[in-house]
Amino acid sequence: YRQLDENELKALVCRFVGDDVGTTKFALFNKLNNRKLIDKPIYNQKLLNFTEQTLASVMGASSARLVLHSALAGRDIALDELALLVEDASLQRQEYSKNLLKSAIENASEGISIIDGELNLVAWNRRYVELFQYPEELMYVGCPIEKLIRFNVEKGLTGPGDVDQQVARRINYLQQGSPHSSERTRSDGSVIGIQGNPLPDGGFVMMFTDITAYRQAEQMLKETNWDLEKLVTERTQKLAEANKALEMEKQKAEQAHVKKSQYLKAVSHDLMQPLEAARLFTSALSSQPDLTETQQRQVSNINDSLKVANDLLSNLGEIARIESGNIKPQLESFALQSLFDELCQDYSAFIQVQNIQFRCVKTQVWVKSDRHLLRRILQNLLGNALRYAANGKVLLGVRRKDQKVQIQVLDNGPGIPKEKQHLVFEQFTQLNSDNTESRKGLGLGLNITKSLAELLVHPLSLVSKEGQGCKFSIDVPETLPVSATSTPSFVPQMNLQGVTVMCIDNDPDVLKGMVELLSMWQCDVISASSTEEAKKLFAERADEIEIALVDYQLEHNRTGIELIDQLRALRQQYLPAILITATTESDIESKAKHADLGFMRKLVKPAALRAMMNAKLADSLRRRYVE
Repeated sequence: YRQLDENELKALVCRFVGDDVGTTKFALFNKLNNRKLIDKPIYNQKLLNFTEQTLASVMGASSARLVLHSALAGRDIALDELALLVEDASLQRQEYSKNLLKSAIENASEGISIIDGELNLVAWNRRYVELFQYPEELMYVGCPIEKLIRFNVEKGLTGPGDVDQQVARRINYLQQGSPHSSERTRSDGSVIGIQGNPLPDGGFVMMFTDITAYRQAEQMLKETNWDLEKLVTERTQKLAEANKALEMEKQKAEQAHVKKSQYLKAVSHDLMQPLEAARLFTSALSSQPDLTETQQRQVSNINDSLKVANDLLSNLGEIARIESGNIKPQLESFALQSLFDELCQDYSAFIQVQNIQFRCVKTQVWVKSDRHLLRRILQNLLGNALRYAANGKVLLGVRRKDQKVQIQVLDNGPGIPKEKQHLVFEQFTQLNSDNTESRKGLGLGLNITKSLAELLVHPLSLVSKEGQGCKFSIDVPETLPVSATSTPSFVPQMNLQGVTVMCIDNDPDVLKGMVELLSMWQCDVISASSTEEAKKLFAERADEIEIALVDYQLEHNRTGIELIDQLRALRQQYLPAILITATTESDIESKAKHADLGFMRKLVKPAALRAMMNAKLADSLRRRYVE
């Protein structure tokens, strides 16, 4: 054999696979086998193996060896040899395809039959015979399809009717050569799905599928769905009736609640007037110098009774205000000790008369709450403790708990059994006690205390054991002290109502959210989703706009810093602005400060935004005064 170089082998391959495919395959071979790194004998053998494999992929192994052998022997393949090779390869492929198709048809779960253009049976599978139980004498290549159709009609598989007419009708369908599909329900209840597709050169491929299980499941599903729809309809109707009845009861309860609140307010107001007059009369009477000791005691008893009635009406009025939602907390920061001092002063006389050891622990903490409502809560808790701890001990103090201040009122009174502790917060509830002062209570104080604590969102708790006193605790948010030693030159107003704000962001959802937030603060908002829109709106209302909130990343790689510079140039004076961004670049904040801008990263906290807006507005006002 003579030695063939790579170009000759490549040319040989291209004769059979084409130039493009051959060139691509040899390029891939060279990429995987570096000629410089492999010994020449080994490389040549790999090249020959590769050439033979490539030829075998299109003509078979034996033909590939013959072609390569002829090339190595130095002779061209004769035309008849080449035709023989091609024919051999073609026959091999046809035989393989035929066997593959036959195997696929035979093992299909559907019944399959193929008829030619003359409407004769040419192929079928085992499942086709099983579905229709054809006799062996009908199953042969070339059997007219009319015989098979007649067999089915005579067995009653196609339903009632004239046999000849049914056969003729089905033959006519096939002669038309149109695709068709249908279902056939047999007398035994089974359902066969039939689908026919015409062949390009005439004839049909028919597929027959047993879809009985599918149709049974479908029917069961329909029946279940009908039952379910009926059940849902019945339940929906019952639910609608129940909701209607519940809504009527709710309306009645709400009306009763409103009427009760109105009644309580009316009673407390109307009865307070004559009681106040009676107290004035008794006060005048007690000031007369000629009263005997008995008369003075009687006047004192009348005053005590009037005070109890007055407290009852005051509590009823307070309950009515709470239930009607007319009490709105006004939160502020204040020193807790100032409130303690007021309470100690209020109860100092009562403590001396009742011989109670009272201790108020000094504190320096500041809290955030409604001062008036918190004072009312502590009044009720202290009053309750002092009544039940006559001749005993009461402590008012503070503990820190989970970043909150827990105000505690402790007494060494009779205590409350565990099973009755939930009752003390109900209206008009008083537990039995031998203490005379406790019986003067009205059973409303702790209920009011609980309602006010819930209104302020200050958790209220009770710890007690029978015979060991009580500990009432209320948790209040702690805050930083507010300095009162110096007065700042300018205190910015936290109310942004009426401030005209330009908001610029190219994200429509972010822009909408910011507009809604600013509108909640009652700002006059001008929004823009692009730099061009912003400059146009700013030119129209430059004198009105007091501050701008601008996103850093705008459209077309423009930045918020550039836009603010342009707006300030249009206005020809300082414009307070805040740059808002979601980017993580470290130098943006320094750029913002250099441009005299406020800076915030998303997600923006509303409180922080509000504070920064006030700071920038205050700075702008200060600049104008200086100028």
